[in-house]
Amino acid sequence: MSFPRFFLEDATGLKPGSTVELSEQEGSHLKTVLRIKPEETVELVNGNGFLASARVSGFTKRSVLLYITSVAQMEDDRLPVTLIVSMLKAERMDWLVEKATELGPLAILPVITERSVRPSHNTREMSRLKRWSAIACQTLKQCKGVYLPLIDHPIPLTDAVKKTLGCKGFMLNEMEKKSFLNSSCVTSGSSSMFSLCIGPEGAFTPQESRMLLEAEFESVSLGRRILRAETAAIAALGVMSSILNATRTLF
Repeated sequence: MSFPRFFLEDATGLKPGSTVELSEQEGSHLKTVLRIKPEETVELVNGNGFLASARVSGFTKRSVLLYITSVAQMEDDRLPVTLIVSMLKAERMDWLVEKATELGPLAILPVITERSVRPSHNTREMSRLKRWSAIACQTLKQCKGVYLPLIDHPIPLTDAVKKTLGCKGFMLNEMEKKSFLNSSCVTSGSSSMFSLCIGPEGAFTPQESRMLLEAEFESVSLGRRILRAETAAIAALGVMSSILNATRTLF
């Protein structure tokens, strides 16, 4: 049986018999949206593998009290894939973070490229990172995941490449005619760590493509059609998810 999940930022020291209070936002969702009643069972996650079953024990003025009945530290359920994606416009980037979290990459690294959307000043950048984290948390509950992807603030493409040294890298390239992501992923082996690099609208510049190739990123295609950047990112993650999950114990 599947129970509603709620996010708990701090699960330190929690064990069966403990009582914990949800955040005001999560408590409001439990009470007013889902209309869960006392003694009903829910689940708690913290995005770092913690999974608990709990029983609603009471309501406070602003939130909900839960009685912990069981606790487990779960195996990492993320794909061994770091998604490197050029910065997009706000609503498209939000959509990408949501859908990528459903598929479960290890990390999402937004990057600044010659043709990408430029990030704003630091205050707005921190607000954007906070929004992405909130989107990922809500998505994790919905998709029944237990580990959040690591989401970084926008960094230069060269820095992202340095962060993923040692990974098997793929660069999506609409001009590629011979190498395809699905076959390349299969032949790379399921035990590898991967990085998947998605360019901006208008593609990487020749200099950026050359830099990625020199860093041993393999140029690959998804097929004949030219996709928008956010579509390409999710389609590519979906391909890799299907291939990599075929070798894992899912349930």
